[in-house]
Amino acid sequence: MLLMEVFSECIQSCVKKGKLDTLVLIIERCKAMDQNIALCPPWSVCNYIVEIAMQDDNSKLAFYALEFMVKWIARGEMARPPVHLSMDEGLVLSALGIAGRTFSSTLLDASWAIVRRSLRQKNTPSPASYICSSLAGQFTEGL
Repeated sequence: MLLMEVFSECIQSCVKKGKLDTLVLIIERCKAMDQNIALCPPWSVCNYIVEIAMQDDNSKLAFYALEFMVKWIARGEMARPPVHLSMDEGLVLSALGIAGRTFSSTLLDASWAIVRRSLRQKNTPSPASYICSSLAGQFTEGL
C-alpha cells in the first residue's frame, strides 16, 4: 500500500519536474490496485493538483483532482457533525474551460456534477457556470 506521505512526495516531484503525464499514470495505477483505491490526498493538495492541471490544460489530471475532491466532499457529508466542503466555483469554471479546449466530455460532466454537489442544491450555480458549461458542451459534442 502506498503511504500518503510517499504519494504527496510523488505529486510534488512530478509537478516540479513538469511530469504531469507521469503523475496521471501514478494515479491511474493507484486506482487500479485494491489496496490503493481509497488513496486520496489532503484537500489542499487536491486544490494544488487542480491548479497545476489548469495551468497545463491537462484534462485527465484535472479530472482526477476533481474526483479526489468529490471524495472529500462525500466524507464531509458523512461526518458527524457534517463538514460542508465547497469547491471554488471559479476553479470549476476553469475546469469547464479546459474541458472545452481539450474536448473532454468526461471532465465536462465531472465539473458540472461537482459544482452542483458542492453547492448542495441550496444555491444555483452562477450564470457564468451555465455559459461555460454550454460553451464547453458545444466543443465536446462530437466526442
